[in-house]
Amino acid sequence: MLPPALKFGFEKFRRELSPSARSDLDRLALRLNKLKGPKVIGGDYLTCFTRALACAAPALRSEECRALAFYCLCALLDSSVGQSVCPAGGTSAESLMSATQQMQETQMSFNLQYLMFQEQMQNDSREYTCLSNVMKCRYETNKGILANLR
Repeated sequence: MLPPALKFGFEKFRRELSPSARSDLDRLALRLNKLKGPKVIGGDYLTCFTRALACAAPALRSEECRALAFYCLCALLDSSVGQSVCPAGGTSAESLMSATQQMQETQMSFNLQYLMFQEQMQNDSREYTCLSNVMKCRYETNKGILANLR
C-alpha cells in the first residue's frame, strides 16, 4: 500500500495521463509484476524493474527507465489500480498481501544492512582504540628513554 503523500502524487499523475497511456503503463506494470519472486534479492523491485526496462528498451535513458519502473511499482502497490493491474483472478486482498510481504522483505533487507553497518562501526572503533593505545605506549616509551638519557 502506498503512503498517503505518494499515493496523492501518483493518483494526480495518473489522472493527467490519457486512457491509452494509462492502459499501456498498466500492461507494462503487469509484465514487470511477473519478475517479482525469489529472484529479487532483498525485495529491491525498483532496481530489478529498472534493469529489466533498460535491457528491454536500450534507447531509454536510465532516468526514464527508473521513472517508468517507479510508476509500475506504484501501480502495483496502489489498491485503486490493483484490479486493472493484478493478473486475472487476483484480488485486491492478494495484492495487499503481496505488497505487505514485499515491504517486510525490504524492511528485513534494511535491518540486515543496518546490522552490518553497526558491526563495521564497532570494528572501526576497536581498531581506533587499539591504534590509540599502541601510539600512546610508543610515546610513553620514547618519553621514558629521553628522560633516562638526561
